[in-house]
Amino acid sequence: MEGLAKILFLMFMGGGIALIGDRIGKYFGKKRLTIFNIRPRYTSMIFTFLYGMAISLITIGFLILVSGNVRISLWGVHALETAKNKLENEVQQLTNVTAKSQLVFHLNQPLVMGVVQGGESVQAITAQLQHLFNKANAQTIKDYDRIGALQGENQIPLNEHLISIKKAKYHQVIQFLSNTPKSYVVILSAARNTYLTEPVSVKMGLIINRRVFRSGQIITSMEINGSQSGNQILVDLFKLLSRVQKSALKAGMIPDPATNNFGGKILVATLLDKKAEIKTIDAPTIVRVVAKKDLYITGPLDVVFQVGHAGIPSE
Repeated sequence: MEGLAKILFLMFMGGGIALIGDRIGKYFGKKRLTIFNIRPRYTSMIFTFLYGMAISLITIGFLILVSGNVRISLWGVHALETAKNKLENEVQQLTNVTAKSQLVFHLNQPLVMGVVQGGESVQAITAQLQHLFNKANAQTIKDYDRIGALQGENQIPLNEHLISIKKAKYHQVIQFLSNTPKSYVVILSAARNTYLTEPVSVKMGLIINRRVFRSGQIITSMEINGSQSGNQILVDLFKLLSRVQKSALKAGMIPDPATNNFGGKILVATLLDKKAEIKTIDAPTIVRVVAKKDLYITGPLDVVFQVGHAGIPSE
């Protein structure tokens, strides 16, 4: 309705302007006025022309005064185009930032760990730590490429250097390890929240590489009824494996940050063999999980199953 009213207003105003212009032309024609010794006829035409210009200026001025859209149309088109381009650039930048704002490593998240034997020369300790840093760098590139592939990011060159640490802390750790005869687990963890493709600032944590299970030690055990179905026996064996993981964690073993497990391989064939052995007994029996060798906090969790009846184990 507002647009229709404006159209009608302009129509009536145009008609009025034409009518008034005609009257003014006739007025000057009848009076036979002259300027600059110009013939009255042409003088009348000049006054009519000037009147039309004046009316147009007044009309435009009125529209500019009452309508913001008219002001924008006359002077704001370039500014609007500039603002539009700026907004589009900001949206594109925000889109790029959002794509890259994928949190990959949170503060204190372990990246890699490794055992470093202390008491060796500075050069030897440095070489061991450098190997650990190279491992962390390779794992970071792998993680970035895996996540970036989902967002259309280009792969990172394998020789890209992403891992950094404060030099003072790095040299402090080297001096400490070279002056101690003990074996330490060195854990590289994120020093801050790190987003996709960002360089990773790390810090080093040291833990004495102690033994958590001696060779032949029973880590955990569980009674499994051999008279139940084979499938249920397998379910119980997997429950036993879960107990092993919990016992290892409670004893102080540290999962590998790259895989989030303790390492060690328990083949499906092994579980199937133990299922058959338990089924043969056809009665409740104790299944023990025993350390295959001395196990330290970094693993791997190498174990064997022992199936026994009435307290008599058998491998």
